[in-house]
Amino acid sequence: MREWSTDAVRAHERFSYWREAICQSIFNLDIEAPAGPFSARLSARSAGAVRIATGESTRYELIRGAREAANDTEAQYSIYLQLRGQLDITQGGETFTFAPSDIGISDLQRPLRGAHTDGGRRITIVLPREILERRAPWLRKAAMRRLAAGAPYVDLARRHMLELAGSPTMSESTTALMIENLCNLLALASASGLPPARLQPELQTEAMLAFCR
Repeated sequence: MREWSTDAVRAHERFSYWREAICQSIFNLDIEAPAGPFSARLSARSAGAVRIATGESTRYELIRGAREAANDTEAQYSIYLQLRGQLDITQGGETFTFAPSDIGISDLQRPLRGAHTDGGRRITIVLPREILERRAPWLRKAAMRRLAAGAPYVDLARRHMLELAGSPTMSESTTALMIENLCNLLALASASGLPPARLQPELQTEAMLAFCR
């Protein structure tokens, strides 16, 4: 587990440090923030091709422009879990508002603009698109999906994300299994309106197991 924080940075340099050393260098996006005090912290780990991070900050806006998106040669999704505060994201011509316990699925090869309007805390998991799309090919149709906190399967997905982010010593094999389960749950949660017969057999099984839980 690696950790970054603005705590050890001089107050007037905190925003520029976070923008250049963290957001631009690691996440290939830009940020803007209103004048005034700024603070942020991030803890992150990797397991194979999957990255898991927990971050919190004061208010700022994030921008992933067409150039940054085009430079992302790895086809990936970013899975957001809002823990505290509100996040507004515009992507693919639509605007979504995420409240605590909502989950978002974002295609990182599409430009986006977002605002942590009151700061807050969130978990982000970045994973290869093919892991999700082989279960949920319908995700290709939209740049962003919002899964409301109260929707079916979302609470189970939330618990998986909390466990993945909160277990820094979790083995790579256990992480891989948890990611597989998470992707099954996200596929089910995003399959609103699809008849069960159209779901892959493993998703039908996961749906029955989720019902038993």
